[in-house]
Amino acid sequence: MENAGAPRRAPRRGVIAFTRAGRSLWLGVSLCIGVVLASAAMARAATPTVPKPATPSVPSPNNEPVSDATARMQVSDRPWALGVSSERQEAALKYLQEGNSLLKESLFVEAAKVYRQALAEWDHPGIHYNLALALLNMDQPVEVFQNLEAAIKYGADPLDPEKLEHAKSYLRLIEKQVASADIHCDVDGAQVTFDGAPLFRAPGHYQGLVRAGTHTVTASKAGFTTTSVTEELTFDKKTEINLRLYTAGDLIGYRRRYPIWRPIAVAAFGGALLATGAIMSLQASKNVTAFDNSATAVCPAMGCVPGSADYVALDQIRKRANTYETLATISYIAGGTIAAAGLVLLIMDRSIPYRVDPESEHRDVARLSPSFSPLLAPGLAGFAATGRF
Repeated sequence: MENAGAPRRAPRRGVIAFTRAGRSLWLGVSLCIGVVLASAAMARAATPTVPKPATPSVPSPNNEPVSDATARMQVSDRPWALGVSSERQEAALKYLQEGNSLLKESLFVEAAKVYRQALAEWDHPGIHYNLALALLNMDQPVEVFQNLEAAIKYGADPLDPEKLEHAKSYLRLIEKQVASADIHCDVDGAQVTFDGAPLFRAPGHYQGLVRAGTHTVTASKAGFTTTSVTEELTFDKKTEINLRLYTAGDLIGYRRRYPIWRPIAVAAFGGALLATGAIMSLQASKNVTAFDNSATAVCPAMGCVPGSADYVALDQIRKRANTYETLATISYIAGGTIAAAGLVLLIMDRSIPYRVDPESEHRDVARLSPSFSPLLAPGLAGFAATGRF
């Protein structure tokens, strides 16, 4: 038995070295594991989970385009694949892939050109959708609207449901930027332009979509004056424009200050008074002649005695002659004055040329057309008619 007071035996040096090495190794391994765990945690913190995006109001080309896999879905019984050979489908899919790559690089003009080549091979709703995305960034609302309508034509079969909803959202946004127009012109050989760009050669008409806003439509032909119509086209109504052409003579009218019958009537009345004066003068002359003849035959050389029967008869003839003479004078003065006034009025009432607006006649005809509408009120029921006359 060992002495309790004796000192303990010191451990061997090799054991101590091994113990220290084990501790160092354990610390190193622990440190490495901690570094790895910390790095993994930091990596997870630096890569946040991206939430599923909602329907955007601005296209996101990197996430939106229809893939060629979508275009390759079962097409044997799909209406958009009827009559399209497998070779043309493959050619369209190659163009589609190329267009998608260009679209992701934001090369919208080049992408649109390639998508149109794909559509020439295969009229697929998915390609229309991708073309609409490219055109959205090129400010071409009419073509965007047309391609979006073509994209949703068959529902979600050629598109996945998410892209179908995106297409409908874009369609609602873009529809207020387009308007429907129906433009007619029946003048053979007339050139019709829309905002300066050739539209068609008449006779004919254009019916389709245009950008909403104020536009000017013109029709021109040699020998006719150019007709120009400016209209405000809006998305909520179809605008019809009927272009008519007129010669220079058609656009010049003549008007008077007052109806022509008025100065003619005044001059005619003056002429009638002058004619009446002439008749009165003739009667006065006849009475004067009768007076002279009677006086020579009845009265002696010394004259008639006042108060005698012969004198009274002669005096009545004389008075009648004087009356006719007075009436003739009045008629001459009044008739001459009135006839002169009528001639002056006729000169003043000469025709004055002015420019005619033929389109106003057509607008007036439209306003004159009567309209009927039901009328309902408390204790009252019937129809209301409106019109002009």
